[in-house]
Amino acid sequence: MKAPLEALRKPRPGARFHLPQALAIGAELALPRAAAHHAVRVLRLDVGDLLTLFDGRGGEYRADIVRINRGEVVVRTTAFDPVERESPVATCLVQGISSGDRMDYTVRKAVELGIARIVPVFTERSVVRLSGAQSREIVAPLLRLRHEMAAGRARFGAVLDVANGAVLDEAVVTYFAAPHSYTGEDVVEIAAHGSPV
Repeated sequence: MKAPLEALRKPRPGARFHLPQALAIGAELALPRAAAHHAVRVLRLDVGDLLTLFDGRGGEYRADIVRINRGEVVVRTTAFDPVERESPVATCLVQGISSGDRMDYTVRKAVELGIARIVPVFTERSVVRLSGAQSREIVAPLLRLRHEMAAGRARFGAVLDVANGAVLDEAVVTYFAAPHSYTGEDVVEIAAHGSPV
């Protein structure tokens, strides 16, 4: 006996979207704005096309696009697959801290790959410079300083493991306020000599 044509239809590769709300078979809902844009403008999906939805609570839902109207994409879930995409292995990434957006990029990609824990470490000798308006806010959870950061002043302190607050290393932290830095932006420089990890 031949399988019905409906069973042979598969979502297009890349047509997989996360929705924050709980999903159920037969639900009709609108995709979030960014996902709707990606579905219609990037993947060029149309009414009747299949896609895969997941809500982070386990499994995936197959859904049909039922309506597209001025940037809004409405889908109807049709089937549930209990498949688990998360790795059963909890992987820990021990990552040497890199400067600027490279560390942000590394963390983003590690999360996308399913890394369970990221431990930032300083290599034997390292100087990390973060530049930009939020540089102080970005490093704040990583540091415990004896005195508050002040422009042009070096401060001695500890670099912390964000997961448990353990001290990873000692460092000298210097803050340069915009526009009086070599980039013209706020800059935080962290100088360390090695990590016990």
